Amino acid sequence: MPTRFDLPSLSDKTYASLQQELTAAIPQYSRQWTDFNYSDPGIALLQLLCWLGDTTLYRIDTLPRELYLNFLRLVVGASGPDLAKLIRDLERNVARDSAGNLIRLPPKNIILLDPDRLALARYLAEIEAGAAFDPADLRTRVLAFWHAPYRLVSAEDFAAVTRSVTDTLANLSVGYAIRRVMVRAEAPWLRVLPVLDSVWKWWLTKRPQSTHYTPGAPLVTVKATLRPSGLSQADLCYSRVLAAVRAYLQPRRLLGTPVAVEMPVMTPLVIRLQCAAIADRYDPWTIGFQINDAIQALLSPLTGGIDGTGWPYDRPVLENDIRAVVLGVAGVDVNQPVQVALETIIGLQVGRAVVGWDNSSAGPPSYLGRPDRVGLPQLWRLVVEVLDKSYGPIEVAVRSTVGLDTRLPLTGVW
Repeated sequence: MPTRFDLPSLSDKTYASLQQELTAAIPQYSRQWTDFNYSDPGIALLQLLCWLGDTTLYRIDTLPRELYLNFLRLVVGASGPDLAKLIRDLERNVARDSAGNLIRLPPKNIILLDPDRLALARYLAEIEAGAAFDPADLRTRVLAFWHAPYRLVSAEDFAAVTRSVTDTLANLSVGYAIRRVMVRAEAPWLRVLPVLDSVWKWWLTKRPQSTHYTPGAPLVTVKATLRPSGLSQADLCYSRVLAAVRAYLQPRRLLGTPVAVEMPVMTPLVIRLQCAAIADRYDPWTIGFQINDAIQALLSPLTGGIDGTGWPYDRPVLENDIRAVVLGVAGVDVNQPVQVALETIIGLQVGRAVVGWDNSSAGPPSYLGRPDRVGLPQLWRLVVEVLDKSYGPIEVAVRSTVGLDTRLPLTGVW
């Protein structure tokens, strides 16, 4: 969509050139009109229009400054003393939580609820104070203001406006920026699910090949375990950003549209796999780490998936998805089977432990999977075992378990 509109230069049109151009255009509209003499009433009316054009078109490139300012005042909706009051009101119109407390996103960012109008009002105030004025710059700013999303009607509107909450903030701390938005219509609600640029940290452990090689034992084992501290930090970031998004969408939504701004469901996933390596040509360590990186990239909510735009929401991770990534790593023997075991943790939090998970620091409840939602995969543990291709077929148990304590009530756990 263009953000600039350049007016054509029409001031060089004279009475004679206008009359010649309009007369030549008559056959395009009426072939029965053949009398172009001055005595014809139609030609007399055409001459009147040419005279009006000759006396006024020269002004189109020399509009007075005040005319532009009046147009800008009309767009902003205020001028003079009212403009100063409008700017103060827009500066105070910031996002607050349900308790009326000011929402700040680190380090010190506040969320203006109408930043586009405030920017245009400040521009008008600068011009009225004597700042240099450029008609082309005015057109660019006004068109940008008109094209800025405001009213929430379609799913695309909700996604664009939600992303704009953090797009214009300066020096925003890592973990608070909205990088993806899913909008899902689930009657009667319209659910808005932002995805932040959360940074996940891992404990990487490796088990080297023993000096006394045992046939069938892995050459190397690479294990990545998600650090629970990252889960708690991400939950804190989401709580602040979601409150800001709710306040930002509230004045923009249509009356009668119930909107729920929620954190995406994150389903914990444990993956264990075995593959054969061409160890005489490739380093097994390099293969193991490349497989680890490739699987984490595939499951990324921002850059994962087949098209690189993020793992599709509510699409489960299949064994073949992991198998395809492993077979694409250089050094993996494609003639040997790749065995994958997927374990999805869908359970309750008991104290600080999760049923079915051996880590006592499981993280916030929002990271526990839900039976009715697949959501986005959250890789909690990845174990890659690289075997020698010369050792026959690989066998590993493939299982999918649910870490759910059925003795506890399900009511209210979500």
